[in-house]
Amino acid sequence: MGIPLTGTITQFQTKLQAKGVTYDKVSSLQMQSGIRVFNGTFSGYKSTIYVYYDSDTKLVYSARAYIFELSEERAKQVFEDLKYKIQTKYKEYYIAPEEYDKDDKYSMITLNKNDIDTGADDIGVVGIISVHKSENENSLGYPYHYNVYISYEDIINSAKLIEKEMDDI
Repeated sequence: MGIPLTGTITQFQTKLQAKGVTYDKVSSLQMQSGIRVFNGTFSGYKSTIYVYYDSDTKLVYSARAYIFELSEERAKQVFEDLKYKIQTKYKEYYIAPEEYDKDDKYSMITLNKNDIDTGADDIGVVGIISVHKSENENSLGYPYHYNVYISYEDIINSAKLIEKEMDDI
């Protein structure tokens, strides 16, 4: 949605709401600390958006847009559409190792420091975008029990969270 995975959850939420996405307080309160839930449209699809952040520092490190309750055929279409859009937008950065892409359940790209114009000369992964298609066998909406989600992860902020958690060990 053109919003970098940087800054605090409050800053990120403000940017989402400026795009017409609404905060789902009820669903957010049902989640563990460090996750907020929103509803809106993502890439043309009605979506539930989960934003993950460090509950201490409030730094955002990941976001996922879920498209729920699809038929198997519709899930395949949505998956292929999102995968195509990612591969088109990030064609020069797209990396899909065979083990991730052979069963049409996962597609991945990685963004390096030099890809996002940080001015850094070194190359290191700073972001991952992936698309997933899954069957939700617990769904009551048969045959509409497939989900598709697209996940964005900021490696730098994720690493900070992991490093902080490692201090507990």
